[in-house]
Amino acid sequence: MPSGLTERLSAFRLRLALLKFRVPGATARTYRANRPGATPGELLGALATDLLLRVPLNRVADARAGARGSTHLYEFGWPSPVLRLGACHALEIGFVFDTLDKPDAVALAGADAPQELADAMHAAWVAFAGSGDPGWPAWDASRPVMGFGPGKPAVLRAPRDEELRGWAPYRKSP
Repeated sequence: MPSGLTERLSAFRLRLALLKFRVPGATARTYRANRPGATPGELLGALATDLLLRVPLNRVADARAGARGSTHLYEFGWPSPVLRLGACHALEIGFVFDTLDKPDAVALAGADAPQELADAMHAAWVAFAGSGDPGWPAWDASRPVMGFGPGKPAVLRAPRDEELRGWAPYRKSP
């Protein structure tokens, strides 16, 4: 977060946020154990991402599994070096549309963003638009998610499922 808020978040304020959002203690401990060097702000970011995005998206995918059509999930994990944004929301847009040279993309990803990652993402989106198949397995009980960065794109099976199980009130098991 470019405002520096995540760096200023104290352990006490993290505890208050966990109470406010009724994060189960065991869930918070799992996130902490999986991120031993994380700051309170980074932990809150991971918890918020899962509560607001990953858990609901997994529930939608679970509900659609086996239905007519297919559901494909992806995760963009390439960390931008700009302002320590990391793999922030909307960073993948320049990669998806292969527009890394455009000012908006450079502002988020920097001038040296990996073109090979843009090539892979763009090809997947073009394939999906043309055929409905982006090139990785559709969502099923094995919970496949295409991971785009860091490193080469790869299918991940049930990524961070241990953490997602901690949101039992929010997540229906397949």
